[in-house]
Amino acid sequence: MGLFDKFFNVDETSSKQVNLSKEESFLGILIAASASDGHLSKIEFLSISRAFNSSKMFSHLTEMQLKQMYERIFQMLQSNGVGNIIHTASKVLSQELKETVFALAIDIVLADGIVDANEKQFLDKLQAAIGINEALATKIVEVMIIKNRT
Repeated sequence: MGLFDKFFNVDETSSKQVNLSKEESFLGILIAASASDGHLSKIEFLSISRAFNSSKMFSHLTEMQLKQMYERIFQMLQSNGVGNIIHTASKVLSQELKETVFALAIDIVLADGIVDANEKQFLDKLQAAIGINEALATKIVEVMIIKNRT
């Protein structure tokens, strides 16, 4: 088992099972996407902020609630790993939200103009875990590449 496999390992019998709301699941995937290359760049953080500022799903949350959600997600990612958050998100999010979060994850990865091997691997694992078929994933990637050309 490689290092990245450990990062994505999901132990369904573990006490590390996480319970997330759909908002936390969505945000958790976006944060994981931005950190999949080992750091969170300013432009990636801005992409996350844009995503939830323009989303109806987060409009009912106060600034303090968003801050607390960020802190909870960061703590869960550290202690439980990305795999458990994605596993939970795959159960909590509707198919429509899975497609949206996948598109936004790609957008975030492309935001800094560099897609490294860890980011590619993250997106492959995310696609499989949340059940995005190859045809749709290809369309989403093509559109996001066009969007991020400038």
